[in-house]
Amino acid sequence: MNTILSNKRASGLAARAAAVVAGAAALTLGVGVGGAFALPLDTIDAGSYDAIEVGFDSGTDQLVVGGHDHGAVPPADPEFNPEDFQFETDQDDLINGGWTIAEAGGPLSLGIAAEGDLWDDLGGSLTNPELTITISNFSGPGDLVVWEGSSTITSPIFDTGAVTPDLSETIELHAPAGPGDESYHQHYSWNFSATGTYTFEVVVSEDGIVADPSDAVLYTFVVS
Repeated sequence: MNTILSNKRASGLAARAAAVVAGAAALTLGVGVGGAFALPLDTIDAGSYDAIEVGFDSGTDQLVVGGHDHGAVPPADPEFNPEDFQFETDQDDLINGGWTIAEAGGPLSLGIAAEGDLWDDLGGSLTNPELTITISNFSGPGDLVVWEGSSTITSPIFDTGAVTPDLSETIELHAPAGPGDESYHQHYSWNFSATGTYTFEVVVSEDGIVADPSDAVLYTFVVS
């Protein structure tokens, strides 16, 4: 597996997570470090991305959550920290009684993926590894529904507005088809019921005893 990349991502996420906590505290006071206002998040509003990409840090035996830009051209690094960005759309994307911030196959397409090496890291040759993706601390002016498909909401994997909110999804990994392929990759539609800013945290765990759960990663979506 790409241990250097996984370790680099893990240390980078830890450093940036600390910066996010410090920035959030500063923003609460209305000022940033040194008296300056906190910097805004960069915006992702078009392109093809894995908003949630799961890897493994062999140094800590912990799952790692990051993001992947399918449009990155070498030498640009396709890996990114979701906490540095906000995913954004506007009211022109009204569909299904809400605003679909990322329609599968649309101008902004957001997926969920697991690195190919994760299959071996979690003992894929001996079992069928599974990951559970959990949303927590959801906040916003409306609800979120995530489903596989485009114009019709069917079998959502997340639904914060259900009578019993559906906040977790289990995915089964598979052996990658070849070098560079993922052990899981699927793009979804992400639908919000009202305009405004939404935030939530994502934690990923596995069904075995190989890896510890990931740290919580904060996601921000803006529907304007």
